[in-house]
Amino acid sequence: MKIKNNNKKFIKFLEQSNVIKIQKKQLNYIEQKLKNHRSARLCLHRNIKDKHQEMIIAQKKFNFFPPKKNTKSDQTFLILKGVLLIIIFDYKGNIKKKIKLSNKHNLLARVKKNTFHCDIPMSKFSIHLETKNTIFNSKVNKLANFPFQFKKEIIKN
Repeated sequence: MKIKNNNKKFIKFLEQSNVIKIQKKQLNYIEQKLKNHRSARLCLHRNIKDKHQEMIIAQKKFNFFPPKKNTKSDQTFLILKGVLLIIIFDYKGNIKKKIKLSNKHNLLARVKKNTFHCDIPMSKFSIHLETKNTIFNSKVNKLANFPFQFKKEIIKN
């Protein structure tokens, strides 16, 4: 495992095996990293040039990245622990849909490419699996041009 120390904790598996398995101890480990970081991730792909990007991401409550769209691939979110809100926007920034992921409700959401979205942890922390079928580069995730201010009223309904 390789660990980089910054505001986000990245943990990359560099195993040479054809199979990578995730056990509860890895989820507990990533959860522990949230004590000193806003988010932490286990990257299951070998590097940023891998055509299938797959990450287990842990985030503290209300810690999120700005709305964006993936221009090359659909993106799938599978909740493992906690509650994660997926917000879908139109190109002007109006909220079109809200999807609550949790072990009691929806477990999985798939966001089609070129759809502006944002994922926001609603519990003390959340852990989810995120996948997309494209290499990572700055052109893949396009940040939205519209402003987005998170307000607690958004989570109602």
